Amino acid sequence: MKSKPFFALAALFLVLFFANKINAQGNNSETDSTRLHTFYLYLFNGYAVSYDLYSEEKSSVRLRLDFSAAHNDLNSDAEQTYSTSNGYSSKTSSNSESRDNNFSVTLSSYYIYSFYNSKLGQAYIGAGPLIGYSRYSYGSSTTYSDTLQSYYSYDSQNKNYSVGIVFLAGIRGYITERISFFAEANLNGGRTWTKSEGSSQYKGPNNYYSTQANNSSGSGWFYNSQFIRAGISVSF
Repeated sequence: MKSKPFFALAALFLVLFFANKINAQGNNSETDSTRLHTFYLYLFNGYAVSYDLYSEEKSSVRLRLDFSAAHNDLNSDAEQTYSTSNGYSSKTSSNSESRDNNFSVTLSSYYIYSFYNSKLGQAYIGAGPLIGYSRYSYGSSTTYSDTLQSYYSYDSQNKNYSVGIVFLAGIRGYITERISFFAEANLNGGRTWTKSEGSSQYKGPNNYYSTQANNSSGSGWFYNSQFIRAGISVSF
């Protein structure tokens, strides 16, 4: 988790470096801004990249890809002591392992209208459809080491599919002719479908063994908002 700010700063440095090279090469000739290829790199409050498929002076059609991925592992040891007033006591030690993986991707396309334009920047609003997919998996296992050794494990996986609409409002400030900083507020809503699968197993004394499995599915409505998403846009 600590490496995320480093990667964001590294990406920002590379964007500024290469875009400055592009800008230096293009200073010798006038370029129609509506014919430029513009990419938007989201670096704050979620990673994403978007591209203007079509652009005019006050409007554009933009395609955006949001993505995230994470993996975590945990290994721990514990010791538990149990005693009663009549002198009985026992001690149990255990080793536990857990892991989880999270992946999500969302593709959206929306129409952008710039209601304010100047040499310093622009202000805009937009709306359009989105489609998304996410997957989350979790697994854990615990081994108890006492006179009656036992083992327990659990695994689950959740998949989510969604379709909806995204609304946004943003501002864009020009740093150079081809590099700009932008900040947006996003509001998403729509329909979601979820499928969950889980299983567990237990191994106890005297060769005792049992398993369980459960599956579920459902649907509903979702809503989420991100008040600030920011990044750098580069045109060439």
